[in-house]
Amino acid sequence: MTYRRFARQRRRWSRGMIEGLKLHRQLLYRNLSPVSFLIAQDLVFPMIDFAFTFFYIPGIVLALTGRFWLAGPMTLAVLPVTLLISYIMYKHQRRVFAELGLVIRKNSLGFVLYTICYQVLMSPVCVWGYVEELVGGAKRW
Repeated sequence: MTYRRFARQRRRWSRGMIEGLKLHRQLLYRNLSPVSFLIAQDLVFPMIDFAFTFFYIPGIVLALTGRFWLAGPMTLAVLPVTLLISYIMYKHQRRVFAELGLVIRKNSLGFVLYTICYQVLMSPVCVWGYVEELVGGAKRW
């Protein structure tokens, strides 16, 4: 699979997530179950993607061009918060999966690489999908 095809898939998934949240937002308020928490965590992903797209990535670009005054605070603010949120979601999902008799494989390096590298590549794509869905853009699959 090429990056372009993968990015299109992630954009579609981002649009679908926003569409699902709009259609089923009442599930978030109905009861506090593990399922409602999993649905609620979908509200966090756009915030993470927004932070990476508009703070972390520009901060890295500025650092690479010698402008460290902005890159330091942005990077320090985004990375620890993202790692914490990802870790909390991982721990909760692990508990839910255990209740269902499923096992999540432990891979610390994969977790860190996902949180940093994958987010850098896919967050702008996801933000694009969120915006398309929120403004009612045409769906071209």
